[in-house]
Amino acid sequence: MKYYRLLNNMKQEELAVKAGLDRATIIRYENNLVEHSINIIDKISHALGVNPTIIYDDYFRFINSDYGKKIKHLRIKCLC
Repeated sequence: MKYYRLLNNMKQEELAVKAGLDRATIIRYENNLVEHSINIIDKISHALGVNPTIIYDDYFRFINSDYGKKIKHLRIKCLC
């Protein structure tokens, strides 16, 4: 997140205001001091003008993907 914030020449306070969050939240997220929330990551990425999936970790990429549908389709296919 910090990389994209700096790339956009934004201060933490500017990002916080644009994302509707506290500056402390931005600091905690940039320093990995909190459990990440997909909703907050979406707000931050929207404020930065980037696709949230580039900020997501592997877990959030999985949660946000359609892997569940693909696995269900494969399981049904294997039962036939």
